[in-house]
Amino acid sequence: MEIYIEYFKELELDSQVILEKLTPLFKVCSEFCPEPVESIFVSEYQQIDGRRVIESLILFSNSFIMEIKQPFSEDFKWDIASIKNKVRWLQVSSQNFNLSVADAKSRMYVTTTLSDEVNCELKASGKNCNHLWQIVNEHFRPNLVI
Repeated sequence: MEIYIEYFKELELDSQVILEKLTPLFKVCSEFCPEPVESIFVSEYQQIDGRRVIESLILFSNSFIMEIKQPFSEDFKWDIASIKNKVRWLQVSSQNFNLSVADAKSRMYVTTTLSDEVNCELKASGKNCNHLWQIVNEHFRPNLVI
């Protein structure tokens, strides 16, 4: 989890709080997954008043996606799904983001369908849009079903 400290700092998240709260959750999920975690993503959005709301922490391996829902709540809820060659539909929506340079006003939303029962929704604001676009290209795009 420590290898993602720079990512958390870029998002202006308190890395100490993140490590204390998320390391045990990350450990459970990464041990359950049969493959090593390759990427993480913080799904978040900014409210009108500027406060950031963190909805989930998404973990990616080569073949799986795991979501820790509301990671700062008292409840521990997570799921895992196969992503390998399972992306049936992908929608990318962005505001003030040209898919290369993000600024404070940038917003990005990605929705994908992996099966009849599994949909994923990821949100990003500011510099996190760059990370979400990277996730799309590294994990969703190669797994599009043709």
